[in-house]
Amino acid sequence: MSPEETKMLAIVAVMSVAAITAGMMLIFRGPIGKAIATRIEGRRRPTEDEVLELRARVEELEQAHAKLHELEERIEFSERFLTRPQAHPVERSEQR
Repeated sequence: MSPEETKMLAIVAVMSVAAITAGMMLIFRGPIGKAIATRIEGRRRPTEDEVLELRARVEELEQAHAKLHELEERIEFSERFLTRPQAHPVERSEQR
C-alpha cells in the first residue's frame, strides 16, 4: 500500500468510527435508550391492581380537597358574619 492509500484508509476509518459513535448516541438518547435504561434500572410498569389503588387514592384526595374547600368557605362566612357592623347594637345597662 502506498502512503496515500494508508492515509486515506486512516481517514475513512476515523470517519466511520465517528459516524457510528454519533449514530449510537442518537439511538441511545432517544426512546430506545430510555427503554434500555429503564430495563437496566429495574423499573417496571405498574400492575392493574396498583393503578386501581392509585386511582382510589386520588379520588379520596379529591374528596378531602372538596371538603377542605367547603370548610374554608364556611370559616370565611363566619368571619364576615362576626366582624360585620351590627344594625342594632345591644346596649348594656349599667348596674351599681
